[in-house]
Amino acid sequence: DSDYFTEEHAKQARLDEAELMQSGDPVLGKEEKETWPDGRTTWVSTSKMPLKDRDGKVVGTFGISRDITQEKLALLALQRNEERSRLIVDTALDAFVAIDSEGTIVEWNPRAESTFGWQRVEAIGKSIESVLIPGQFHEAFHAGFRRFQKTGESDVLKRRLEMTALHKSGDEFPVEMTISPIRHEDSHMFAAFIHDISRRKQAE
Repeated sequence: DSDYFTEEHAKQARLDEAELMQSGDPVLGKEEKETWPDGRTTWVSTSKMPLKDRDGKVVGTFGISRDITQEKLALLALQRNEERSRLIVDTALDAFVAIDSEGTIVEWNPRAESTFGWQRVEAIGKSIESVLIPGQFHEAFHAGFRRFQKTGESDVLKRRLEMTALHKSGDEFPVEMTISPIRHEDSHMFAAFIHDISRRKQAE
């Protein structure tokens, strides 16, 4: 290995093979980062087995390494995009709430915590109406939800709306909300940006 790879990689590969020869347990699908002498970096999925002689004695190892560099780079790029998206959502000045096709909260940013009083761990997994929709609007919410699921049409999506929201304390207050449907596999998710307009309403 030291003829092909950096000292660090060669040392780890040697340790893996020595352990394999001692235990006889195969290494299956291990992801390895390879740094080459010319500075290139690649990734492989490696499987190694003990090599035995005719008497069953372990005398070495053999295996296959499959190049997964493109898949790994794509995954790393996706993770970076997700991290950037998370950073944007977490630092947004508006409350961000996402619900699945059943109306269950699946995302809740720090501004949503301060706006509605629920911590993220408390809100995730709860139904949207039980957390921030006052009881008198539950039936209208369900009717609109069912209509969209059945027809794909809605009077409230992709529009800036003023409505009354519910705080954890039980207090109701006015908010401005924009809800966008997001197609996800065979169903929809709904992303809402919500802004407390209590001060604006008081001023008016």
